[in-house]
Amino acid sequence: MHRLRIKHTHTSDYEILIEPGLFARCREIIQQQVPSDRYYVITVPPVKEHYLKLLKEQFVRNEIKLTVKVIKDGERSKCQATITTILDFLSTHHANRHSVLLALGGGVVGDITGYAASIYMRGIPYIQLPTSLIAQIDSSVGGKTGINTFHGKNLVGTFYQPSLVIIDPIVLSTLPEEEYCNGLAEAVKYGLLDKTIFEFMEHNIDEIQTRNSTCLLQLIVYCCRHKAKVVSHDLLEQHLRASLNLGHTVGHALEKITNYNYFRHGEAIAWGILAASFLAQQRKFIDSATLNRISNMLASFNLFKPLRKFSFSTLLDIMHHDKKKSTDFLTFVLPVSIGKIQICDDIKEEELLLALDYIKKRGTVQ
Repeated sequence: MHRLRIKHTHTSDYEILIEPGLFARCREIIQQQVPSDRYYVITVPPVKEHYLKLLKEQFVRNEIKLTVKVIKDGERSKCQATITTILDFLSTHHANRHSVLLALGGGVVGDITGYAASIYMRGIPYIQLPTSLIAQIDSSVGGKTGINTFHGKNLVGTFYQPSLVIIDPIVLSTLPEEEYCNGLAEAVKYGLLDKTIFEFMEHNIDEIQTRNSTCLLQLIVYCCRHKAKVVSHDLLEQHLRASLNLGHTVGHALEKITNYNYFRHGEAIAWGILAASFLAQQRKFIDSATLNRISNMLASFNLFKPLRKFSFSTLLDIMHHDKKKSTDFLTFVLPVSIGKIQICDDIKEEELLLALDYIKKRGTVQ
């Protein structure tokens, strides 16, 4: 078993456990590390169909109470109405400060469950049981929770660390191909932050595409190890953790402008990574060969979903509302080389318009 630990002076340490087959015996681990007499599961219909029965059987066999709430699937469920539903569910079923929430699902479930846990009775424990690749390599680690608003993505939320993260790569076998590729966009991001990860992915593209179990396990460990190191040094995104926003300024704006019902998160982030890489080339941080390496990697995982027609001015307005913005300029994470980035807080609109025009020409405009 791979054991990673998040350590920080402002929060309790917690473990990230990674091993094939771990889900089938997670009840024992949960009770050892986060004991309680009441556990509450938040999940979505597709995950319920595949994994809820296995989870419930483990708890029922040991006469441990497990209460389940199924919420709507998809990014559009990351809203205040869903949070209110979960808080009402917890109150109705007598959850208290010693109760534990289990986030059984992908990134949306983890974000919503974590946020609900952070505000119910001023904070109760929660555990991440990620079932999507994007959650296993990224969103389940680090304690970012939140919901979307009319004005943008994740504008309401908290930094609230889980008590435990349990990652079983085997559960990815039921993940639809589009959702699997969705997660690989975040893996490419980690590759641009860590040369070892990028080169591993370049050398194993076929194996990653076919979900080779050995390669997939190694990729998950690589990404989680990188994020654990970053989060341990910068829990609240004051400096180092901002590097993890690579591709997300444009990506979040693309999600918002299409009302969260066209792009999967990774598909939007892929275009965001390409835009950031073009900006880096324009500033002569990287050469055209490096830009092509990045573009080819993203394309190999079918991440460039056709771009719909969008207004540059509307997209810029969304980015100016982005929570990462701190001045009249825009802040972007730009690659300086494969494995090294620079945070630039002086991106001018004229530069960004060139980058948006570049990706617009690359996408098949509908």
